[in-house]
Amino acid sequence: MTSAEDVLLAARESLLGEGSVTDGWYGESVELEEGRLLVGFRWKHLPYRFAVRIDLDDLDEGVWTGEPVSTAEGWVDDLAGLLMEELDTGGAAWLPRVVRNGLVELDLDAPRVGQVPPGTTAEYHVSDRSIDGAWFVQEQGLDVAPAVDAAGRGELMAWWVAYVNDSRALPLVAQLVVTGAGAEAQLAHVELRHDVPDAVVAETVYLAVWAAACEGVRRVSCHWDHPALELAGLRRDGGGWAWRADDPVLSPPEVPNDTRRDGAA
Repeated sequence: MTSAEDVLLAARESLLGEGSVTDGWYGESVELEEGRLLVGFRWKHLPYRFAVRIDLDDLDEGVWTGEPVSTAEGWVDDLAGLLMEELDTGGAAWLPRVVRNGLVELDLDAPRVGQVPPGTTAEYHVSDRSIDGAWFVQEQGLDVAPAVDAAGRGELMAWWVAYVNDSRALPLVAQLVVTGAGAEAQLAHVELRHDVPDAVVAETVYLAVWAAACEGVRRVSCHWDHPALELAGLRRDGGGWAWRADDPVLSPPEVPNDTRRDGAA
């Protein structure tokens, strides 16, 4: 019969180190704490130590698939599949979190945080763009020059757009271009239109800052003003706004859930 100690040993064998779960994962620690498995890890180049707590109530059944397992190694393999699924689909960005003992603990059992408030008639989407897709943004009437120019200089860090799925054939309602190099980045260009809800702006800004932080950026500055910037995790900084790696942990904007998110690192 598989024991918690068996699982602990198997997890330390399988989950520690770089890439053992998925690209961007670096497993740092596995412990038993109050009858649960506490897995500590780094994610990409973010400045945080993350953790998840896993119940050990039923070691005969996979925590992800629910399929029968007969060994500690099989149980840990199933757990690794769960972690890969959560992280590869944006869990580090969107799962609820609490900071405890220096770890950012992600709640795998809770619904992911949503953004757009009730009463919004359209369903908004936010996704990243590549330079190969610049034609689409330009076709929708937004200025692609800031993104294209930054890419030409090797300084384009992220490019996010928001669009609305309704009878207007997915019109773009916002774009945000992040530029920079090394540890510094800027929210360099923004376009908003069609009375896009503040919640959608907050989501776009949050994803842009998150994407930059995943690349190792430690400060993101912004010299335009909008009520959604604080909601997205930025703070006043002189005449503008900024996020710093030593600020409170980046957390998804908390407004009622009524939207989709198309990708987050």
